[in-house]
Amino acid sequence: MNELMREPLNLVVLLIAILLAIPLFSWLLTLVQATFRAAFSIAAIGLIAALVLIVLFGVSPDQIVHQVSRVPQALQQMVTDGKAPWKNMSQAYDKW
Repeated sequence: MNELMREPLNLVVLLIAILLAIPLFSWLLTLVQATFRAAFSIAAIGLIAALVLIVLFGVSPDQIVHQVSRVPQALQQMVTDGKAPWKNMSQAYDKW
């Protein structure tokens, strides 16, 4: 503590660092909370949608997993070819 009193510049730097760390930590905590809320919301919506498909439409979980596993390939094809992986929406649902 005597070193801090002997050199006032060290005390000023310490105070500035603390004053900067408090809002940065608060912002980081807010960002993490928002990220978890978004992730949980997306997971809940996906779970509800899957349950609706299973209960109301009789879709098997294997069919849902198969279609979800095709999403990255479909996105890649859309980006590289510039077109949808199916020509119209009826072709997308014919495979079910």
